[in-house]
Amino acid sequence: MTSFIFLCVASALFLVMLERLGLVDLSLRIVAESREAVGIIADKTLDDAEKEKAVQRMSARMLGHFAIMVALLVLACLAPAAIVWAGVSFAWTDLASLEATAMSLPFIALNLAAFAAVIYWKRTAS
Repeated sequence: MTSFIFLCVASALFLVMLERLGLVDLSLRIVAESREAVGIIADKTLDDAEKEKAVQRMSARMLGHFAIMVALLVLACLAPAAIVWAGVSFAWTDLASLEATAMSLPFIALNLAAFAAVIYWKRTAS
């Protein structure tokens, strides 16, 4: 039970960090830009050279977004990792029970539902 509590706190903190660091908004922006890129490719009024320039600009922007996302994901993982580290270091829980809990269906379902709720909330708020 202790490992479940530690992992739930760590997961909640991770979701808060994702939102606070702007990763959810950035992800939604990337989806919108991807749709825009598909629209450019499908645009019959543009010639191939214009499409190529637009796609190259989009590709460079996506690469920048990817680099930002990786850096922010590392930051978002630091606080939850510190919670897990503290739990193991102070012997409040152990890695084996944390691993078993993290792989359990209730924990995975809870996290998927929480993540889906955050995405739904952000999509309806904007």
